[in-house]
Formats: sequence, structure tokens, C-alpha cells
Amino acid sequence: MREAGDLSAGVFDRRGRMVAQAITGTPGHVNSMANAVKHFLAAYPIDTMQPGDHYVTNDPWIASGHLHDFTVVTPAFKGGRPVALFANTTHVVRYRRPGDGPGCAPGL
Repeated sequence: MREAGDLSAGVFDRRGRMVAQAITGTPGHVNSMANAVKHFLAAYPIDTMQPGDHYVTNDPWIASGHLHDFTVVTPAFKGGRPVALFANTTHVVRYRRPGDGPGCAPGL
């Protein structure tokens, strides 16, 4: 993934606005990651988030439109209060169990 640049990472404020992004990644991943953060905030308001929470999706209607792209959003805390969000989207080549369908070789 790293070698192909098939990923993105960013830092977001409490309202879901991107304040920094990695220099790697594709525009599709960067933009879909930013969109996914807003979806997570709508479903899980930032003030309800707790330390240790991680929000994960590969829903193509929320994130990148591709089942093999996973987005992870994690809140960052200061003094017990959520102050920012870290997010990344990456392309995962295989995520099914062996034998679940095309592209999944037994034993992987």
C-alpha cells in the first residue's frame, strides 16, 4: 500500500474540517476520507466519543465507493475532551475469509 500510494491520512478539527493531510495518497482517497469523517460525525457526535473509540467503514456510499477501501477515524483527546480526529483510508487487497469469493485464495 505504501509503495503504491494507495492510501491517505489526515487530521480534522471537531467540525470535521481537514486541517492537515499526508503528502501521499490519491485525490480520490483524500476527498472520500474527508467525506467519511463528516458522515461519522453526523452518526456519532464528537462529544459522545470516548478514548479508545475507532470508527471503521468500507461502505461505498459513505467512503470511497470501493469495497476494498477502508476508512478509519479515531478521535484525539486532551484533558478527557475530544479535540481532533485522525483519519486514514487505505486499499486492502484481501479482506474476506479464504474461499468467500473471487480474489481470495485458500490459505491467505
